Amino acid sequence: MYRADKLLGDVLALKLLFYSHFFAPSIGGVETIVLSLARGLAEVWTSQDLPEFELTLATQTPAESFDDRVLPFRILRQPSLVQLWRLIRLSDIIHVAGAALSPVALGLLAGKPVVVEHHGFQVICPDVTVNVYAADPIAIGLLRSSSGY
Repeated sequence: MYRADKLLGDVLALKLLFYSHFFAPSIGGVETIVLSLARGLAEVWTSQDLPEFELTLATQTPAESFDDRVLPFRILRQPSLVQLWRLIRLSDIIHVAGAALSPVALGLLAGKPVVVEHHGFQVICPDVTVNVYAADPIAIGLLRSSSGY
């Protein structure tokens, strides 16, 4: 569960990056599950009274009037591709909630373990999946460059 810092000998919390295209203040099933899971993991402590996880959540949903400071984890809203890449490189595990190709591709490119949490029918419905990914030019570029097309 821990990363060992070889230089200092300290034990550090596992760095989790959650990516959810939709999040509070938007309301829905994905938003509810992601908030519950992230809140629960952020509140897990070791017997030495240290956090098990250092959790950051990245989302494309703007905050509007929602106060992110009430949550027990860091939130980055509407990250640029460069910001997302930095977060991924600094994380130990990438958790993607729903269909979001860019963080999956970047996580794999960075050599990080990537967990995809399935929330809908997008993955099993080819026509919808193509339309979802067709709207993401970054994902299309990553797919083309990685596949040689």
